Amino acid sequence: MEASRLTRGYAIGVIAAVVLLTTGIFIRYLTQTYHMPALILAMWRDIFASLTLLLVLSLFRPAWLKAECRYLTYLLIYGFVLAIFNSLWPLCRQFFDPGRGGFP
Repeated sequence: MEASRLTRGYAIGVIAAVVLLTTGIFIRYLTQTYHMPALILAMWRDIFASLTLLLVLSLFRPAWLKAECRYLTYLLIYGFVLAIFNSLWPLCRQFFDPGRGGFP
């Protein structure tokens, strides 16, 4: 039983790595083809990620959605930092593109 959990864990890790590796390609495609601003793209990415996580957790692990009051400050700060990261990463990708020669 432990081997199957380990295999499943590695499979989830590989799938997550592939998804994360392709985000740069999608960001470049959307910003160049549709001239979508990076911050708008980051906003929609945050919205879809939050809604997907809320849906999956409410279906499979509803108890994980309940947080004690003492953890709310930590969760709010963590969410804010994650939103800032998701906003700055596409901007860096857009302005410091290695395909254009690196830094402007």
